[in-house]
Amino acid sequence: MLRDATDSALKFIAYLQTHRTRIPDYQALQQAGVTIGSGAVESLVKQINRRLKISGAQWSAHNVPQGLKHRSAYLNGDFTRSQPWLRVG
Repeated sequence: MLRDATDSALKFIAYLQTHRTRIPDYQALQQAGVTIGSGAVESLVKQINRRLKISGAQWSAHNVPQGLKHRSAYLNGDFTRSQPWLRVG
């Protein structure tokens, strides 16, 4: 039993060493204020689903991606860049 545990531990250490460049430094990310969890994305998916299912709304497979593109641009502060006719001046 001890040998199995040792073998498992050695395999895990080897895995970590092999993949260390791909494993995020979560402590550094948290200190930098980077959101780590998926809650924000899951919340956005729920919000989009609610908007698509609004009574009387008429969405098609063609216009949903365009709407998401505009919403993403707006939230990223890029809306006027993606919509040149909205630029002032």
